[in-house]
Amino acid sequence: MIQRDYILRIIQDLITFIARMLRLKQNGNLEEAYLEVVKKTEKLLKMDYDDFLALDDTEKPDVTMDGENADYLDACGRFFMLAGEICLDKGLREEGIRHYRYAEASFLKAEQKFKTFSFQRQVELEKVAQVLSMNG
Repeated sequence: MIQRDYILRIIQDLITFIARMLRLKQNGNLEEAYLEVVKKTEKLLKMDYDDFLALDDTEKPDVTMDGENADYLDACGRFFMLAGEICLDKGLREEGIRHYRYAEASFLKAEQKFKTFSFQRQVELEKVAQVLSMNG
């Protein structure tokens, strides 16, 4: 029960954070939103942002945690999507693509590991695929 409550708090924290980043983006505070992306990425992946950027495409840091569930992975996917969008808006194409790839990996892991189907996840995966195909 304690582990489940902990994961729920993490998910709520991610959702609150995503809402804050959306407000910053909508208010034109891209620089502040980007700084928040950097901090949260470091926290989620437990690594320095420069190390995250230095990874090649075959290296994947793990967003998993003990007791994770599909909702947690979906929240991570949504965070990475928004992070990618903010990076693309700032003209940081490679960073944006990297974030979108992590979004895709999070959504796919939720689907495969937990054998769950989510219509919303499918919509998000389609958006990710479109962005990745447009940005090569």
